Amino acid sequence: MNSISAVIITLNEADVLDDCLKSIEWCDEIVVVDSHSDDQTVKIAEHYTDRIIQYERVGYVEPIRGFAAEQITGDFVLRIDADERVPESLAHNLQELAQSDADIIMAPRKNYLMGKWVNCAGWWPDYTAVMYRPDSVIHRDELHFGLEIQDTSSVIRLDPTEKNALVHHNHASVSQWVTAMNRYSDIHAGEMEFSPKLFIRGYREFIYRFILQSGYKLGVFGLSICIARCLYWHLVAWKSWMDGDFGTET
Repeated sequence: MNSISAVIITLNEADVLDDCLKSIEWCDEIVVVDSHSDDQTVKIAEHYTDRIIQYERVGYVEPIRGFAAEQITGDFVLRIDADERVPESLAHNLQELAQSDADIIMAPRKNYLMGKWVNCAGWWPDYTAVMYRPDSVIHRDELHFGLEIQDTSSVIRLDPTEKNALVHHNHASVSQWVTAMNRYSDIHAGEMEFSPKLFIRGYREFIYRFILQSGYKLGVFGLSICIARCLYWHLVAWKSWMDGDFGTET
């Protein structure tokens, strides 16, 4: 019988980690890769697992995911972040699918922003590879890139329903979101060579999310979160420009 190993990468996640770990107690193994947290993260994790491994802080999780996946003993990796939850209905599906011939299970993600479920504007169904065989993907270090699926991998995409959804409590407040935008835009700007098209990207994303993906249905809240995504890419472009040759006076 195939086994499932949950992998969580943590850094000062004490406020949210306990609920996450409770939702994955059914897994055969839980591996926590912690980046030397300063809060009670490790103590909370110790209530659920003795597989706690320390890794240097790198600012974002993508460079750690490949290392984390190498630490498991199970047949499948269940990839989950500390602010995500696996409801019972999804857990039941994943346990059954672990006994199939599938290599990768794609699940819809139910994103909450400031406590509100965003069921449009490009935040739903927001598919993610929630479970996979380690040799079926390639881990990439680029920010928010996710996983590169091998051409030969068998993929099952769960129906976009709430019972199949991974729950993601993303950005509990405006201040938290702004802080994250500033940090991640620093990283993105460092990864990208400046082009004026970066400025245009934000406005294209606004049109995609607010109009094509019906963000307008959420009223002022929808307008605000779509503007935030536009602003994010403007920050990336601005930082890339000012840190490069284009931002240097002669």
